[in-house]
Amino acid sequence: MTNTGYKADESLGSWAGMGYAKLRTPGLTLKAEGVYGQNLYNLTMLGGYAVSKVTDPAKNSLDYAGLNTLSLWAEAHTNGTKWQTGLFAGYSKNLGAGRTLIGPDFSRGFNIGYVYRIAPRLVFNEGKFRFASEVEWTAAGYGTPDAKGVVKDIKETGNLRLLLATYYFF
Repeated sequence: MTNTGYKADESLGSWAGMGYAKLRTPGLTLKAEGVYGQNLYNLTMLGGYAVSKVTDPAKNSLDYAGLNTLSLWAEAHTNGTKWQTGLFAGYSKNLGAGRTLIGPDFSRGFNIGYVYRIAPRLVFNEGKFRFASEVEWTAAGYGTPDAKGVVKDIKETGNLRLLLATYYFF
C-alpha cells in the first residue's frame, strides 16, 4: 500500500457480545465470563483488523475486515474467613477474519492462535493482614496466520509464575 496523497475515509463496523454469571453460596463463589466479537483490540484482547480488499487502486482506498476473537474465563473460590482457596482458568482464541486478507494487520497477537491461563491460589487472613500465594501457568500458541488470519502450525510456549503477597488493611 503506497501513499497516493488522498485522504482516507473508510470505516470499519465491529460488534461484540459478553455474558457474565456469578453464583455465591455461603461456602463457595463461582464466576464465569465469555466474550465473542470482532476488533477487540480496545479491550486489550487478541484481535484488531486487517486489509481485505483494495476498492479503488488509484486512490488506494481499502476495505477492512475485523478479526474475530473468543475469550472465556471461570473462577471458583471458597468464602472462608481464615483460609480461602481459589482456581482461575482463562482461554482466548484468535478465530481469524472469515474472509481473505490481502494487506497489513492492525492488531494485537495476529500470530497468536490461543492463550490460556490456569492459576490456583491460597489465602490466609489474620486480623488486618492477608498472606496470599498463587501459582500461574500461562501459555500462548504462536504460529503463522493463513489467508483468513487463522493461525496455523502452532508452537506453544509457556511461563510459570509464583506470586507471594502480604496485605495490610487499614
